[in-house]
This record gives sequence, structure tokens and C-alpha cells, in this order.
Amino acid sequence: NTSLPFIIAAHPFIHLAMASQSTRFLVSMGIVGVTAFAVPLYLANTFYSPTNKDDRQRMEENFSHFLSKEQIIDTYDKNASKYQSKLNIEETLAGVASRRHDLLSGHAEGKVLEIAAGGGRNSSFWDWDKVNHLTMGDISPEMLKVARQRFKYLFAQDYHRWRKVQAKKANITEDEAKEKGLYTIDDFLEDKYRFVVLDAQELKFPDNSFDTVVDTFGLCSMDDPAQALREMFRVTKPGGKILLLEHGRSHEHQWINGMLDKRAEIRAKKEGCMWNRDMPVLLRKTLGRSVDIEHVSLAHLGTIYSLVLRKKENEIVGHEKYDHIDEDL
Repeated sequence: NTSLPFIIAAHPFIHLAMASQSTRFLVSMGIVGVTAFAVPLYLANTFYSPTNKDDRQRMEENFSHFLSKEQIIDTYDKNASKYQSKLNIEETLAGVASRRHDLLSGHAEGKVLEIAAGGGRNSSFWDWDKVNHLTMGDISPEMLKVARQRFKYLFAQDYHRWRKVQAKKANITEDEAKEKGLYTIDDFLEDKYRFVVLDAQELKFPDNSFDTVVDTFGLCSMDDPAQALREMFRVTKPGGKILLLEHGRSHEHQWINGMLDKRAEIRAKKEGCMWNRDMPVLLRKTLGRSVDIEHVSLAHLGTIYSLVLRKKENEIVGHEKYDHIDEDL
């Protein structure tokens, strides 16, 4: 067959199989040599951090160096429609959904505020027997639209039951209510859920407004996360809880921080996320001893932090640098 040489030339593995034993040995050794050189090179490129301590401090404290607040809004507005499907894949592989569930269903209660709520990823994890009202806030209007649509889908059956009850109370039929534009699904949602465009660093709520304040993977996307924490603390009632699920620098495995540092700027510009912030240091500097730490768990080599903090009675936000949070973590 005259085409055989061309097939062999186009398929080096076929050629290798037909070659002599000595030739196969030489080629195999060549592959091993290239692999032995390439793998360490790849790992060094991946984990080596070109940033020094001052650079990391600058990145942690000045997120606007990479993205202004306006750019953050623009990034999330543009990606709102596809962001959820992207996260579905990432979080399924990483097992993050179970951590969301454990934190929220186990600890959120009463009147709840969720900042950086995004597209409503936590909507399936609230225990509605314990949560009697939920305010969802985000800086991105488009992300909140996605969240609202998600709630409409999840609570469609509850809405139909609610509309039937409301129509019966008004002594009208459901069809009459629909014709008059009464008891819409938006009315239903506003009765128990509220969607608010807000800046987490400047909350428009009075002091001591909520029993539970929640943030899941939001501090990484704020140019001043310390101010956001102070605001979360301010609007939490004395004795109330602050629930945090965040990613940041590992205090268990320092080698992984090189990877976080190396790709921090790329991720910040692309995703609007600064994933290498030092959470223990941030919490210690911001809240000090103004909170009790009721629960701490770490995952993913110490880069994901799950925390339940309880606001002490008659406390103001602490600004002193205490060490106890870092020790507990």
C-alpha cells in the first residue's frame, strides 16, 4: 500500500511501534528526559511567587490597584448570565456547596442580611424554619436580577399556594387577582425576601438591624474588605451572628501561597477576585475582641475559611491588633 509511509510519518506512535528495540529504547528515554525536565519547570512556574512581602501587602490592602469599584460592577454585570454555570462546575468539583449548606442551614436565623449575594447561589441552603426574612444585597444590579429569577423558580409552588390564600382572604378568585395585577410573584418575594443593590462597604441600614449577617466569597471582591467587615458588624444586633465563608492565604501550607500570589493579578482582572488575602490578619485587625469565635473550619489546604462569629453585647468595632483570632484559626 503506497499510503503506508505517509500514515507512519503522520503517526509517530505507529512509527515507534514498528521501530527496532534499540530505537524504541532511545525514544523512550528521550520522552522520560523531556518529562523529567518539563514537569519541575511547570511546577516551578506554577508555584513560584515573584511577589515579596511588600507586594503582597499592597495587593491585600489596595485592591483598587487592579480594579476600581466601577470596574468590579462592570465585570460582574457582564458575566452575570454565565457566572452561575461556571461556578456550578467549579464548586461541584471542589465540594463547596456542602460547606455553604453546613454554614447557612446550621447557623443563619431570624432576620438575615446577605451581602455580595450575587446570583443567589445560597438560595437552596437557608433553613426557612429558622430564617423569617432575608435581605439579599449585591453591588451588581445584573447579578441581583439573576438571583431574583432563581428565587422565582425555586419558590414557584410556594408562590401559588400564597396567591391562593391571599385571593381567598380578599374574597376574589385567582383569575380575578391575576387580571387586576394583584398578588404577583414579586409581591410574594418582597413579603419574605428583599433584593437590594448595595455597597457592602457603605450599608444603608441602621445599627443593630439584623440577627445574622452573611458573606460567602465576597470579601475577595471588595477594595476595602476591612470596611465591609466593620459595616457587617455595625448592622448586626448585639448577640447576633456574622457568618463568613471566604478564601485566602493558607496558614497550614505556605507552599500553596506562591500559586495564589503568582496568579492574583490575573484573577483579579479577569474574575474581580483577590484570592490571596490573609483572612486571620484581616479579622484580627478589623474586629479584634469584639466578637466571639463560635466555629472555625478550614478546607482546601487551609485556603477556605468557614467562620461563625458572634457579636458581643455592648461592643463597638475593635481596631487593636489582637492575636487570638489568628491563634484560633
